[in-house]
Amino acid sequence: MKPLLAFVCVLSVACRPPEAPESLDELSSFLFEHVWDEDEAYLEVGLENLDAWLDENFEDIHEGYEVTNLSQEAVTSLEGDERSVDGLLGAAVGYDVAYPTEDIVLAMVFEDPLVLYPGDYEEYTRDYTTDIECFKTRDCLTLEYNQHVIVNYPLGIQIDAESRTQYHWVETSKGWAAVYRNWSRSPPDINKSWLTVDQQYFVAVSLPKGDGTTRRVEAMWVKAEIGDADVPESMALNMTINTMKETGPQLEAYFQAQE
Repeated sequence: MKPLLAFVCVLSVACRPPEAPESLDELSSFLFEHVWDEDEAYLEVGLENLDAWLDENFEDIHEGYEVTNLSQEAVTSLEGDERSVDGLLGAAVGYDVAYPTEDIVLAMVFEDPLVLYPGDYEEYTRDYTTDIECFKTRDCLTLEYNQHVIVNYPLGIQIDAESRTQYHWVETSKGWAAVYRNWSRSPPDINKSWLTVDQQYFVAVSLPKGDGTTRRVEAMWVKAEIGDADVPESMALNMTINTMKETGPQLEAYFQAQE
């Protein structure tokens, strides 16, 4: 029977290993789309491809990298308002953190963000909708929560937003990694009348390195306007990149304070 079953599997699309893109542009959207999959197969191959891409291109992404749009498929199933990816602007950043991946993920999920990211938030509350303890031990591999945040940005901009976050542990050839995505559930309130943000999406990956440290990649897409005109691309990209680049030093400082 085994040869017959193997033959049937070869003919079946469902038995074929999943494929993932190889460029950062497509991988960012691909990983965002598959974060909440029950089957880790797509995330596994996506992370392996991302790790390989980073080996060749880390210096480029470390300085900030423009990424193309999310696919419509990546946002269609998300909870919240009806969504269109038209007009989104995306950027990505990569950096290393000299601490283990598990420590970083658990700190980002459960530590008080006002302690972890001093000065970035006026308020930050989480409402966990799945089991916390089993995620800590990886008896379950996913975690979901809703957030309410008041965030401080450059130029005196303050954004009051409701969003949803989903995490997924994924076992890789180098150890346990984690992928998470976050999206705005509705347009946020902003303290500047000249600025509106219609949609925001975020995906981040924490990858273990062979030396026990962590390589992280973050990508964000935003649809925003200043008055009746689109946000100048250089301003929006630089603001997004600079905000993401601060996370690495903040994580390092937090862990150093714990020693």
